[in-house]
Amino acid sequence: MADNISIDKAEKECYIASFKNIVTKIKIAQVRWGESIGGPERILRDLAVYLNRERFDMRFFSLACGGPYQAEIRQMGYPLSVIPARSGYDLSVRLALWRRLRDFGPDLVHEHGLPPFVRPVIKWATRAPLLSFDHGQIKINRHKGKFWLNWLNGFEYRLLSELVVVNSDANKKLVTKAYRLAPAKVQTIRLGLDLESFQYVSSTMPAVNAPQMILGYVGRIQNYDKGTDLLPKLVQELERHGLADLELRIVGDGPDLCSVKKLTYEKGVADRIEFLGRRQDVPELMAGMDILLVPSRTEAFGLVAIEALALGTRVVAFAVDGLCEVLAGCPGAYLVPPGDIRAMAKTVMDVWRRHGKRRAIKAQRYVTEHYDARQMTREVEMLYQKVLNRTMP
Repeated sequence: MADNISIDKAEKECYIASFKNIVTKIKIAQVRWGESIGGPERILRDLAVYLNRERFDMRFFSLACGGPYQAEIRQMGYPLSVIPARSGYDLSVRLALWRRLRDFGPDLVHEHGLPPFVRPVIKWATRAPLLSFDHGQIKINRHKGKFWLNWLNGFEYRLLSELVVVNSDANKKLVTKAYRLAPAKVQTIRLGLDLESFQYVSSTMPAVNAPQMILGYVGRIQNYDKGTDLLPKLVQELERHGLADLELRIVGDGPDLCSVKKLTYEKGVADRIEFLGRRQDVPELMAGMDILLVPSRTEAFGLVAIEALALGTRVVAFAVDGLCEVLAGCPGAYLVPPGDIRAMAKTVMDVWRRHGKRRAIKAQRYVTEHYDARQMTREVEMLYQKVLNRTMP
């Protein structure tokens, strides 16, 4: 009888402990200024897929718009609040965010590239530790003449953020210096891919026997940072060297679409370039490219290059910022001096002559070993716990 009582008691204690684990999940608020597509959106989507839901209760707050993964995140069962905004300085957005964060009561807030004066609202509403992910806006703000915005972001990071997360050591060096942060306050977590989806696309793509070389560009059509104005010049340079049987497919949209289209006519290469706009089948399109071009003038990480390599598509990129770090040592990736169109054209021709349409199998293996979203998510989880342990009374 006594044994039965002790067993019942043990079972009860186990049940109570498991119940406590359920009701005491760590509550995480993910706050992002909504954009069409980009690295932050991919990170949030991958966290939604791989974060440990037994330990974390995660909710998403998107300012301005819901972003490309809004429906997918909701289908996974996560609450996602979209707060419309007239501009980045809309007071009503801040008030609405304050109310919704107060209702949720998060243990930690993870923000991704917010406008000024949103972080103080978050701290006021939650009193919770704030983790800031800086995705590489410093050089873009400088180009736009918004030096004051860099100063203000740095001030808010120093005053309000427990840690600032960056996606490469190159970005860490820049962020630490520009925002005048202590190195210990900046943590590097490299991005990853949902490899299963990329491996599936790669394994189901049919072999292409056409002799024509298919070049590609995927991303925002934005000249000052993505270097899309250099693409028509590159095609012109390739034709000048006798490589005429080619097509460049540009996937994406952005503020400089019209100017890039105009350049294609000015350079006489309009018949070689196809603008595909925003697409839902980007992995399939990238898998059909022989070489992906990354002509960026600045790039904190360069996730699109990793995506292409995961599909066996070779990459030729300018050696800027995080791209040097991310692509160094990766088979199938080729770095050329920044802004040097002739060097990029020569490298493209060399790669085409050497490999043709053969896929970069070693590159796929390299990406699988180094850029798995599950590993990125485990590092984020450990960082959440580290910040909470450090701030708990």
